[in-house]
Amino acid sequence: MRRVVTFTGQSLRGPAGSASLLTLEPGATDRMPDRRDVAAGGRSQLVAFMLGKGRVVVAGEAAMFTAQVASAPGRGTRRFGFTWPGTDDRQLALNIVRWLARALD
Repeated sequence: MRRVVTFTGQSLRGPAGSASLLTLEPGATDRMPDRRDVAAGGRSQLVAFMLGKGRVVVAGEAAMFTAQVASAPGRGTRRFGFTWPGTDDRQLALNIVRWLARALD
């Protein structure tokens, strides 16, 4: 995978032993409801871990797993997720489903 793009969301910290699949850069921030920015660098937007006999993937951002095209008068067309050019978001989704289904074992 070469490039994954996220669009909104929040940062996460997974449980002990989890793997961060999308680690945020040092300058990343979470915008709180009261409009404060809180440091989120080093946290994740996507974590994976084992739970009992199962597997879990938690995403703090959902638009990267959609295919959206939104138009607004005077604002042009905006693309999100699978429709964003030059990304491997589809491949990421496929890899996650395969891992969850144990197809990569």
